[in-house]
Amino acid sequence: MVDLIMCPLSYGADKAGLEHGPTQLMGRYPDMANRIRFISVARKPENFSSSNLKFVNTIASTCAIVAETISFSIGEGHIPILLGGDHALAMGSIKGALDHYENLAVLWVDAHADMNTHETTHSGNIHGMPLAALMGYGHPKLVNLHNAGRIDPAKVVLFGSRDVEEDEGKLISRSGVREYPYEKILKDGFKESLDDALGYLAKKSRYLHLSVDLDSMNPVDIMGVSTPVPGGFKVNQVIDLIKKAVMKFEVTSVDIVEYNPLHDRGEVTLDTMVMLVGILEKLLADRYSV
Repeated sequence: MVDLIMCPLSYGADKAGLEHGPTQLMGRYPDMANRIRFISVARKPENFSSSNLKFVNTIASTCAIVAETISFSIGEGHIPILLGGDHALAMGSIKGALDHYENLAVLWVDAHADMNTHETTHSGNIHGMPLAALMGYGHPKLVNLHNAGRIDPAKVVLFGSRDVEEDEGKLISRSGVREYPYEKILKDGFKESLDDALGYLAKKSRYLHLSVDLDSMNPVDIMGVSTPVPGGFKVNQVIDLIKKAVMKFEVTSVDIVEYNPLHDRGEVTLDTMVMLVGILEKLLADRYSV
């Protein structure tokens, strides 16, 4: 069975609107209330003099609950799909998956690298830090939430990046993360780049966490995001990516994040997110009889 887990976390991006995404999604699943786990966000006291880690206590506590929920879902033999909410949530989903799969590969599909730390960030927004934290780089409140597990940078692919800060680029090189920048994908071809990325990860692990940020897609088509970047994938390319990932790996867990209904037009982004979830549910059911 696939579990849909929704969390309206917006503090990682510090952008209005992300907190409304899961509520909008709930409206598309009126007959599935018993299958959806909704994780509320409880504000925690914060030290606002620390502007390089905005809302860190609230985010860390929320992600710890997400991790417990994901871990429980996997422990029940289910495959959790986490719907956000901002990309800081992936700290929770991947930590939860690490409870069961130490040898976990991660395919991070995003316009951004999300590899800042509290020492390199310009904004203080924690949704720009989760991938670094999951590999052990950054503040202990993020690095050590839920468990001491880490993902191996050699088992991480950053796919479709097109807005990477200088310090993030240095950490990518130093850590050993495999990056497929969007410009290189354009040059080499989407199919060729995706096949190479999946082939690389398949040599590292049979287990995959798939993390999809909606801003990986072109904002001309998918405008309901908080941090759009010119260029990006077409919807059909992300569908192809999902299909190939599910067929090649034992997918343990999935994120689809950063839906912001305040920036959507005609619910196009919402429709796309619901479609991607539906495709995932069918593929996973066919592949694993869940």
